[in-house]
Order: sequence, then structure tokens, then C-alpha cells
Amino acid sequence: MASERTGNSNLLKKPDVCKICRDGENLLCCDTCSRLFHGDCHLPPVQTERRPWSCTFCRIKKSSGSQQCHKESEVLARPMGPEEQLKCEFLLLEIYCHSDNDCSEKMSHDNYTPEIFECMKNLKMLNEIGKKLREQWYP
Repeated sequence: MASERTGNSNLLKKPDVCKICRDGENLLCCDTCSRLFHGDCHLPPVQTERRPWSCTFCRIKKSSGSQQCHKESEVLARPMGPEEQLKCEFLLLEIYCHSDNDCSEKMSHDNYTPEIFECMKNLKMLNEIGKKLREQWYP
């Protein structure tokens, strides 16, 4: 599947890719905004049988008008509810979308630089946070 984009009267074809991993194939489209994701890249993972489906970006945008202010002590004293879970998933997806999380592109076959190790360490940490969010591990 490819989307067509125009510019300066030249027609450029850009393949559709996952918003998170920037890879193609087997993508699911948000029914609200047309962003594309792999089912497992999105937080929470996409339930393919659920239609219409809105991505976390659209869901947080829709819920942002109902934000309430709470003291930190109140928030920490109660279990994480669906709204807090959504906010955490949104923040992690934003980090993925705006970070250079493809360390393999930077790697040369003979030389592993400190930057590559740092990138791999950060990606591992983000993946661990995502796994814990999926499992609702955070209280």
C-alpha cells in the first residue's frame, strides 16, 4: 500500500509505514486520523476485531478537554485508572515517534560506538516500560 504525495508538480510515492517503528507491511489504520501502526507497536496493542478503532493519539486528544487537577499525593494514593493508563501510553508513543529508535541504521559492521550502545540501552528501557504498561504492571 502506498500513499501519494504531491509537491512542486512532481508526484512522489512514499510507502506507508508504522508511526512507531517506521516499517511497513500488515499495518492497521486509525479510523479517526489515518495514522498507521503495527498491532503490537501501538499502546495498547490493537485489537483487530474492534471497529471502529481510534489510536491513542486520537483518544488522548478527545479526552484532553476533561482533565482534572489532583494533588500528587492523591494521584499516588489511588490505583492507576484508565485515564492515567491512556496518558502513560500516549507519552511512551510520543517518545517512540520522536526518538531515533532504530539503532541498526547507525551501526557499522566493524564499529560499535558509545552512541550505538546508548541508543540500544534507551530502546531496551522504553521497550521494558511498554511491556509493563501492556501488562498493567504499574499500580
